[in-house]
Amino acid sequence: MPIAPGCLFLCRELPRRQINSTRKPATGGILMALCSPLVPPMKRLALLFCLLLCLPLAARADDATKRAKVQEMLDLQHLDRTMDQIMKVLETQATAATNAKLNGRHATPEQKARIDAFQKQLFDYIGSQVSWESMRSDYIDLYAQTFTEDEIDGMLTFYKSPAGAAMIAKTPELAAKAGLLGAKRMLTLKPEIQKMVDDFASTEGKQNSNAVDTN
Repeated sequence: MPIAPGCLFLCRELPRRQINSTRKPATGGILMALCSPLVPPMKRLALLFCLLLCLPLAARADDATKRAKVQEMLDLQHLDRTMDQIMKVLETQATAATNAKLNGRHATPEQKARIDAFQKQLFDYIGSQVSWESMRSDYIDLYAQTFTEDEIDGMLTFYKSPAGAAMIAKTPELAAKAGLLGAKRMLTLKPEIQKMVDDFASTEGKQNSNAVDTN
């Protein structure tokens, strides 16, 4: 944790048994001197100013160290690849849905070409705004605010281990399989869900009809 030059100068005025400027920051010795009746009032005031100079520098150094660790952790998780894959999947799904609608409406080749060009322009813009590079700083802030430095150290240790590397490498495949599993389950539930919707619509229709007759 760095100490401002002015802070070091003032710290040398303290007894050597209280502050050793070649070791860790002298903020502890400064606090001791501020409370000591042996230190003249004017020097205590100067030391208070010294302490105020030290603290912001220390905070910024700690924050920079923590952010660097978060950056390393996010790099290990390959979040840039994950976000790129998500955008590609969304673009593919949107294109497929649009093409299905166009085929049902018998769109001309010219119309389809214009829509394809617009979709590409739209996704290029979205990609530029939510890409990993554009949101990297936001993600670092989010992780740094959510986790302590000790927790980040623990996660770094795990992700650097063989088990952590395996988790990172296999998570995309696992997520894809989990999505297919959920989709298959929804297909088996579709008839029952449709029946529930139809029953509800029928009941609502009867109630509305009775309300009209009563009025």
